[in-house]
Amino acid sequence: MTLNKTSKTIALFSHSPNLGGAETALVNLVKLISANGHKPIVFMPRAKNTPLLNVFNSMDVDVEFFEKHSNISNTAANLRDLSSRNWTLLENLLRSKSCHLVISNSATVLEGALIAARLELPHIWSIHEILQINPEQPVGGLADGAFARWFAALSDHLIFCSKTTKDFHQILLSTENRTTILPPFLELEMATSMKAPRLPSANERLNLMFIGAPTVRKNPIFAIEVTAALRARGRDVYLNFIGGSNDKTGVLDKLLKRRGLKAYVNFLGNVSDPYKFFSGKAINFICAK
Repeated sequence: MTLNKTSKTIALFSHSPNLGGAETALVNLVKLISANGHKPIVFMPRAKNTPLLNVFNSMDVDVEFFEKHSNISNTAANLRDLSSRNWTLLENLLRSKSCHLVISNSATVLEGALIAARLELPHIWSIHEILQINPEQPVGGLADGAFARWFAALSDHLIFCSKTTKDFHQILLSTENRTTILPPFLELEMATSMKAPRLPSANERLNLMFIGAPTVRKNPIFAIEVTAALRARGRDVYLNFIGGSNDKTGVLDKLLKRRGLKAYVNFLGNVSDPYKFFSGKAINFICAK
């Protein structure tokens, strides 16, 4: 995928005003767009003084707000709400900004794709999720493959965060000529300075970082079992849940008690720079299903 060298105004729709994995990928995409001489305008769900808003304000990026209806949870009900929505304000806003292109960041936000269709603007979907097999995403009576077909029908191009994500949707679609894999965290300065990781010594403290809410999809139980297995092998391992909220079901607390791990597992909430927070070796531990 190449961008026209003529400067364009690009509207980017964020599914969240917070700062998680998909939102960090959005920040890097905005940097990439600006570096190529284009003007990004970020549209996010209405909020005040949120982490993502503060990041874009510090970058001097224009931010606008919209009322979001997620397709997560009760998909059928949210689609009904979207079908009866008045789009005039959002249409007028994009027209007033003279937008040339719309990018939707995350498969969980439909507004960008729908407004692009109404304004006959090209649309790109940046997809970080596999909704069809997400245990937290009831299909709500939708046919198998419905989400993937939306992406193809409502987009001129698809950006996938990984080969795995693309391969899953590729099973259901024939869109090879309209897809790009863009890793979410690979910035230009990182690409030229990455070094081989230093392996921890046998007696060094090891911090596993579980980033995001401890939901079923992100598989916190696996993280706990790995921590237990490593400690049983004599490694000085700590598990740190960063961001999101603590488990409300009590399942994790019971498992930590059973494994005798409560002293070695921390729920830290939001940490601005986790790599400076720890002593010893820190590893980003990805367990998501």
